[in-house]
Formats: sequence, C-alpha cells, structure tokens
Amino acid sequence: MRLVQSGGERKSRSTERVKISFWQFGTAMHWTHKWGLMVGGLMFYILVNQFGPMLFALHGAEDTALLSAIGTWVGSIGSVGALIGAIWIASWQTRIQQREKFALAVIQAAHCQHRIQAMLKGLEEIVRLLGPSAGTSIPINNRMLALETIAAFDGIANEELAALTPLGNNCALKIAAVQSAIGNLKRHILLISTVQPPSNQYLRLVALDVDGAYFAAQIAQTQVDRIWEVMDVIRRSTTDSQL
Repeated sequence: MRLVQSGGERKSRSTERVKISFWQFGTAMHWTHKWGLMVGGLMFYILVNQFGPMLFALHGAEDTALLSAIGTWVGSIGSVGALIGAIWIASWQTRIQQREKFALAVIQAAHCQHRIQAMLKGLEEIVRLLGPSAGTSIPINNRMLALETIAAFDGIANEELAALTPLGNNCALKIAAVQSAIGNLKRHILLISTVQPPSNQYLRLVALDVDGAYFAAQIAQTQVDRIWEVMDVIRRSTTDSQL
C-alpha cells in the first residue's frame, strides 16, 4: 500500500528545513557582524585620531604637503584594513575546515564503532578465559579459544585512524596502540607453558601455567580500559556534533 503524505506534513517538513537554514545563516551572520564591528571600530578610531586634526588644518588652506600626508595615511589605513580582512578570512576558513574535519571524524567513528565494540567484547572474553576468574587450573583449551577470538578481530586501517584524529584525547593513537598490543598479546598466549598436575590427583589434566595466563589476561585488561576511553570520546563527540 502506498502512503500519501498529507499537505500538513509536507508543510511541517518544509518549515523545519527553513528553520535550519535560518539558524545556519544566523550563526554565520553573528560571526560576520562581530568581526565587522571590531574592524569598523578600529578604522573609526584611526580616522578620528589621525584625520581629525588634519581636516581642521586643511579647512581654508591648500597645503600640498598636508594633502600628500593625508594620502599616505589613507594608503596606510587601507593596508591595515586589508591585513585585518585577510587575517579574519583565514581565521574563518580555518574554523570552517576544523568543523568539517570534526564532522567527518564523527562519521568515520560511527563507521568503525561496531569493530571497536567487537574488539572490546573479545578482549573481555580473553580476560575471562585466562584471568583469575578461570581459576588456578586453567584448561589448555582456553588457549585455543583465546587465539580464535583474536583471529576474529577486524582491524581498523591506518587511513581510517587518520580520519579519527580530530576527535581529540589521542583517540586514534589509543586505537593504534590497542591493535599493536593485540599482536603482542597473541605472541604471549602462544608462549604460555603447560603444567602437569601432581600424581596424587585422580584426574591429571594438562593445564596452562597460571602466571603466564594471568600475565596475558593483564595485557588484555589494559586494552579493555583503553577501548572504554575511546568509546567515551566517540560518545561525547557524537553528542557535541548534534548540538
């Protein structure tokens, strides 16, 4: 069944788009008006302090040197005005570029967020498999489960990390550090030695060395903490971009 949009709904959406456009225009005009007043005030101050005495002296007299001096001052003030205008334009363009980069970083973060969450969940699982919660006799099969968890990670490319730089708080560097640490974690898990239980036990099952397993779990926990910091930055950045 095809739904027909009512005229009232179309009018409401059109009104909302107009409101957004006026808000953006108003923001731009606010900054333009602010800088315009500053430049205008400076120009007025220079005119009053430099041209005022000259204009009174010029009244009723035709002094060529005075006219030449006034021309020089006019040129100087024009140069100052051009310099101020160039600085304002450069500053305005820089702010626009920063906002655009921040918006693109938020979009890129949303694109990478599910992969970051998958790494977080996987690392928490490794902490459970190899950490103190696994007990003092850690099954040797937990090593294979931890390695399979790492193999399932979908990493974030360097180009994607570079796009996340405007988010701040070293967000991109922290993600890169986590991915590097995951490679080290894999090597540590492979190097965990095995132990044979005492002969007086009924079931003599080979287990992982507790110290080696706990050390690997500690590495994983450190990366979990880093990822939570990254997730907090992404959450706050997303909120700020909606304001």
